[in-house]
This record gives sequence, structure tokens and C-alpha cells, in this order.
Amino acid sequence: QAPVSGLVVVGATLYGAGDVGVFRSVDNGVSWRSAGPKLPNVPVTDLEYRAASNALYAATFGRGMFMLQL
Repeated sequence: QAPVSGLVVVGATLYGAGDVGVFRSVDNGVSWRSAGPKLPNVPVTDLEYRAASNALYAATFGRGMFMLQL
């Protein structure tokens, strides 16, 4: 269990930001897995989804911004 600082819903997939990175769930939050190998395991302070580019943006504490193409 870890605190969640942001939650984004894209279709049937949940994306959660927290103290150890970004995770995704495809079963309504029952189980969670890492959202992507290119995202670091650092505190993520905010998430934003852009439908036009089908991308998820993660703002981290101390590591900058990351984009995950969905």
C-alpha cells in the first residue's frame, strides 16, 4: 500500500501516481502493475492524460517530466 497523489482513467484502465512511480490497473483497482519500463520509481506528484496524443504525462519530484505513449 502506498499513498496516491494522482489518478487518471483512460478507457477501462486506471493510472495511479504515487511515491514509487506510476502504476496501472485493468481490473478496477484490484491489482496494479508498473505503467511502463521507461518511468522511474520516484515520487510522482501529478498525472495528466492528453487524448490528442494518446499520452500520459507524469511530473516527478526531482527527475522532471516523463511521457508514456499509450
